[in-house]
Amino acid sequence: AILSYLFYRFKPHLSITKLSIYSLFIAFCVLLIGTNLGNAVKGKLPEEICHLTEMRQILLHNNDIQGTIPACFGRFSNIHTLVLYNNHLELPIPDEAIEGWTNLKTLFLNGNKLKGPFPQSLLKLPALEELDLGSNFLTGTFPAFNPDDIPRLKDLDLHNNELTGTIPSTLFDIQTLEVLNITKNSFNGSLPANIGQNFGNGNVLKKLDVGMNNLTGEIPESIYNASNLANLVLSSNNFTGQIRPDIFTSLFLLNSLVLDNNQFSGPV
Repeated sequence: AILSYLFYRFKPHLSITKLSIYSLFIAFCVLLIGTNLGNAVKGKLPEEICHLTEMRQILLHNNDIQGTIPACFGRFSNIHTLVLYNNHLELPIPDEAIEGWTNLKTLFLNGNKLKGPFPQSLLKLPALEELDLGSNFLTGTFPAFNPDDIPRLKDLDLHNNELTGTIPSTLFDIQTLEVLNITKNSFNGSLPANIGQNFGNGNVLKKLDVGMNNLTGEIPESIYNASNLANLVLSSNNFTGQIRPDIFTSLFLLNSLVLDNNQFSGPV
């Protein structure tokens, strides 16, 4: 209701000058950013906001926003930050919206009520660097995708969902990937053999958290080539085999190594 009021309050001036449009844009930015500490903004995202096509950031986390993201959000071709975590948003996210986010770098939808398959279209955002869908109700397998469609992804967080199946090796073909957090899911199978692969200038992976899944098998040799790895969490799975004794020299930046509740054997 607040957003609708502001839009209609300023609407008579929209066609007068670019300055009035800019003023409206600023008014919305202040309102949206002003919710950073959490408020009680309720209801659905109004489509009136889609008239503000120059929007760069929307920060509406820690509120009580319900429903789905409107398809008209695709008009925000210049948006780079969309932060809507800890609300009550649901799937689907319209493809029409996602296709317009060609400059989106940060998308935080964690802590909502996203229930159903992983939205595959999110893996086709060319500028996306951070994607957090943690603490939702995503089900099914992680969809097949082309790493070239999402070449800048640095941080992918899918923790605390209901995802199943194997971890796709294509995730580790993303040369910019620094953080992968898939703890508290139901992934099975072994870790992909290309974790830590050398892209010619090393590997930038810094954090890998696959704890509390149903993963099996031995740790792939390539993981010891991930020389930038600082956090490695493998706990509460069914991994077997030995941890190489040179792990602390190969992964010399490690500051967190969590291996409990597995079936590892051999010397430390």
